[in-house]
Amino acid sequence: MKRLVAFLSLATLCLLSTEALSQTTFAGTINQDWGEGGNWTNGLPAPGNDAIIPEGLVVRNNGIIDNVGTITNVGTIDNFGTINNVGGGIDNFGTINNHGAITMDNFGVIINDGTITNDSYGQIINYGYIINEGTIDNFGTIDNFGTISGTINIPGCTHANATNHDPSATTDDGSCLYSQTAYDAALEDCPECINEDQIDEGFSCIEIWEPVCGCNDVTYSNECYAFYNGVTEWTDGECDLSNPYNPDSDNDNIIGVNDLLALLSVFGNSFVADCGNGIVEDGECCDDGNDIQTDGCNACQCEGSPQNE
Repeated sequence: MKRLVAFLSLATLCLLSTEALSQTTFAGTINQDWGEGGNWTNGLPAPGNDAIIPEGLVVRNNGIIDNVGTITNVGTIDNFGTINNVGGGIDNFGTINNHGAITMDNFGVIINDGTITNDSYGQIINYGYIINEGTIDNFGTIDNFGTISGTINIPGCTHANATNHDPSATTDDGSCLYSQTAYDAALEDCPECINEDQIDEGFSCIEIWEPVCGCNDVTYSNECYAFYNGVTEWTDGECDLSNPYNPDSDNDNIIGVNDLLALLSVFGNSFVADCGNGIVEDGECCDDGNDIQTDGCNACQCEGSPQNE
């Protein structure tokens, strides 16, 4: 009798252990729908039946997921619905694109070693823990009442002088806008041609070909490039590239070493073109500051010239 009781106890323990370790893997047999039981190897994820999304597979949620277990994602989760972590956890080694809502109660946990993108429609409400060791890009809303460790990227305009400066932004996305007011103020404060205080080589200007000629006789792709290169005055259009410099500096009708030395003393390294800096230099037809090949300015040479149309 004692042996029978011991056997039944062992069998019960094994059954409970098997249930506790039960898992279901997304196979996408029918489609990408999370809520379709036929897409999973062991039925829909449920309490005691943890979810695994393998690498290379995409699962889409359009409903409500109440997660009390563990979701292990190595593939991609596209969430257009709601994922409630009610004491549950998400271990992300792949990609989560959140277009809906992800919530965590006091015991909810997200451990991210992959990429999570919270788009402009997305919302993350955290009362638990977000441990980020990967990348989290936030374009939407994150309401944090719990703990977040690691950095969350918030793209936006980080330049304080821009009209659309976003003080919460952590990563500059090139969206900064600027106004003529800033230029006029700089010109009033410093009437010299170059104002070193306004030079900002790291500023992201709009990449558009609307050339201006600076008071230093240098052509810039647009007003923004001129301004943040320190130029205080400019006129619309390209500069006249004709060079008044006399190559025969000693007027001996021979261009020799002395003439070359005189050339270097005047121009230094300015004659070495730097394609992509937004400044039209010798040997360049245009310089729009980008490497787009179809916008009429390719490798600083005019092609098709839509900017002149």
